[in-house]
Amino acid sequence: MDLLAVADELYGLLPGEFTVARNNRAREARRQGDKVLAEQLGRLPKPSASAWVVNMLVRRRADEISRVLELGETLRQAQEDLDREQLRLLTRQRQELIRAVAQDARALVEGLGHTLSVTALGEVEQTLQSAMADAEVAAAVGSGMLTRGLTATGWEETDLSGAVAVPRAPESWEAARLPGGGVTVRRSKNAPERGGAAKAKTERLLAEKRRRQAEALEAADKANRAQEALRDAEDRIRDIAEYRVSLERELNAVKRRAAVLEGDLAGVDREAENRERIRDKAVRAAATAQQTADRAHERLDGSRPAHS
Repeated sequence: MDLLAVADELYGLLPGEFTVARNNRAREARRQGDKVLAEQLGRLPKPSASAWVVNMLVRRRADEISRVLELGETLRQAQEDLDREQLRLLTRQRQELIRAVAQDARALVEGLGHTLSVTALGEVEQTLQSAMADAEVAAAVGSGMLTRGLTATGWEETDLSGAVAVPRAPESWEAARLPGGGVTVRRSKNAPERGGAAKAKTERLLAEKRRRQAEALEAADKANRAQEALRDAEDRIRDIAEYRVSLERELNAVKRRAAVLEGDLAGVDREAENRERIRDKAVRAAATAQQTADRAHERLDGSRPAHS
């Protein structure tokens, strides 16, 4: 029984399965007489929610994680070369890729019967961004054995203490998984050589390099955000202008309709006045006719003979 192989198996389990499986493997190692391995297994921490999601992505969405880490390597090289145009393009690609992988992570987690909180999703995105900014973080992520989320500022060496279940696992993110679930790791060509008297100098150079990289990345991010804000403002101005044109057209149509209605109203008023005059004439004519009829009846009555 090998610590690396067992840890790789455990960190591929669902959260509810981890503790029981870990304790069972520790007891198994103890029964086999390997007390050291049993203690090592018993101390393996249960991964945080965000670390578990990243571990699942490494195992179940390996192609996407590879794209994230490869783009990060390209981005770091562009920062080192101070290629502003390439940085601008790659930074936008990084943002789009992180959003896409985060959405897929949510779907993956839901497919496994779990939910992903907003906080955990933010930690997943931060861990992936950190892996793109720092080669050592990329190696830790690629191990698939994270115990917690990671953050790389670019200003100083990332604290990886306790972040990976088996410290010797993340020698490179280019880890080839074996059919049995274990991992065999090959060191990438860009992995830094540590040790000796040159270690302190190497770390200082790395810190300075990361500081410049962080400055370049921050400047590229600001430029991208400014460009996006400008595009948003221009889009909004166009939308407002188009809306104003539509309102103006609608207003002109209303004005034309109002003019027609005013003309109709004036015609109705004239017709009403005319009808009132006709009515008045009819009233007078009716009164005159009634008077004539009354007089005719009176004359008729006066001409009748009286009866004795």
